[in-house]
Amino acid sequence: MVRRITVVEEASELLKRQQGGSEEMQHPLDQTKFNRAAIVLAGGDGNRALRQNEHTIWPSVASQFCTPTSDKGTVEETVRSISRLASPRDTVVVVNQAHGEFYDRIAQHDPSIVVQPFNRGSVPAILYGLRRLAHLGRNTVVVVFPCDDFFAFESHERFIRHIEEAIAAVEASPFLSVVLGTVPRTSESALGWIEPGESACPADPSIFHVRSYWRSPPVDPAIKLIRKGWLWNSLTIVARAPRLQEMIAECLPELYVAFNTAFALSRTMANGSPSRISIAT
Repeated sequence: MVRRITVVEEASELLKRQQGGSEEMQHPLDQTKFNRAAIVLAGGDGNRALRQNEHTIWPSVASQFCTPTSDKGTVEETVRSISRLASPRDTVVVVNQAHGEFYDRIAQHDPSIVVQPFNRGSVPAILYGLRRLAHLGRNTVVVVFPCDDFFAFESHERFIRHIEEAIAAVEASPFLSVVLGTVPRTSESALGWIEPGESACPADPSIFHVRSYWRSPPVDPAIKLIRKGWLWNSLTIVARAPRLQEMIAECLPELYVAFNTAFALSRTMANGSPSRISIAT
């Protein structure tokens, strides 16, 4: 317990230094002007989406680099689709070093590429993305996309509109964080499930508090969840950059401290192009 308290306090102090140590973070929150940015999580193995995607033509390649509907891979399609939400120069794509032969082609869309030595999970990728976007300041609304799930949605255009609505809600209520849910089509048990609660945003009746979350329920309970109005967790998050940092520092203080320690070390050792940096956390 002592170790836990110590790490929590260390994470809290580290967060204060990060959010108060840059010129951008010292400015008061201006609700009249927001920057928009995106983090595309493309460093995963993509195994679940591969199983769902019967159009995959490269069965040995992670789904985010396969071509389900066009001559572009899912990462490229995601970057192209979200360009109306965030400029490519304000889009960070986190990839896995093992997929090097595929992610080089993303560079033509001019996103910033972050290369992980191997899959470290979503949270370190988000933290690194936030580090790379820190120059945009505390008035930045960030959309986190898990690109290997992006093509699971029937209407990309409709999904983008929902994200735009979530961005508007966060800009109106800067301390709000939104995770997008989608109506389930099957009882797929590998997905996380969300139970909507009471309204969370008076200006937008489609935004609810999350009452319950169930990760990977068995098939039979999942069928009941569908009938009760539960939603699939799309894993797409919309929040201000400082709010994302705060949630990670609060919920995963050990990881938060470990990442920032590794990040500080990597900055002293890194060489090569500043737009493509590797980090092991």
